[in-house]
Amino acid sequence: MISFWKKEFIELLKLPTVITKNGIISKLHYRNENNKLHRNQLVGPAVIVYYYEHGWICYTYYYNNGIRHRSLKEGPAFINYYEGGNICLESYYVNGKMHRPIEEGPASISYTYKGIVWYEQYYINGNMCYQINKKLNF
Repeated sequence: MISFWKKEFIELLKLPTVITKNGIISKLHYRNENNKLHRNQLVGPAVIVYYYEHGWICYTYYYNNGIRHRSLKEGPAFINYYEGGNICLESYYVNGKMHRPIEEGPASISYTYKGIVWYEQYYINGNMCYQINKKLNF
């Protein structure tokens, strides 16, 4: 049986599957030996999708053995970006469920293009507790 560190080292050496559109990279994804989306969260996301016209990142997903997951201390498991790179949406997932302890902040945060918080949703183990909509003056 391969020891844990050897298995992790082998995962680090794996190259992503690259999907192109009109000769330009549109998506990268990493899979483990069981063909499940997976990448060590300390290295980076398991899925990266690009706005293929410009090359900017559209969104990233973190997966652990096919389940959307990222340690809360490491950050959100899903990040969606506007064209140009500003964050549009961040969502925290633990073991496939949207989750973040209320005292640590919202599990899902949506931003305007200028980076102003638009709304916040609070989830515990996949159940929404409440939502805060911000009044925006444009």
